[in-house]
Amino acid sequence: YDPKGEPPLNLKLMRLIDEQFLVTPYYGSRQMARHLRRAGYCVGRHRVRRLMRLMGLRAIYQEPRTSQPHPAHICIKNDPTPAALLQSIWLRFAESAAALLFTTKPSKLRGTTIWPEIFPNTPPQ
Repeated sequence: YDPKGEPPLNLKLMRLIDEQFLVTPYYGSRQMARHLRRAGYCVGRHRVRRLMRLMGLRAIYQEPRTSQPHPAHICIKNDPTPAALLQSIWLRFAESAAALLFTTKPSKLRGTTIWPEIFPNTPPQ
């Protein structure tokens, strides 16, 4: 078996891809194929992807930082101080109180101690 190598058209496409990649390193195979089609070459994305992989070219882009916590969010695992613990407990209490208010009929809440604290201007019945 003797490897045949790339045909001359592919070598020309590789040279064009390399020239354009130096100008726009953020172009992936889709944008590079679009660029080559605008230049008059009938190429598909998969062919461009194969040629870019053969040349060792990969688009440069910022990857998503999905594992980085936002500094405003409080996590007890990361911040075991008493203030963070109290704030997380208070947030959980507020969420459960809001859920109680929106799921329970007001007539059932009027006799409890939570009703005057949340709605102080409501007269008792």
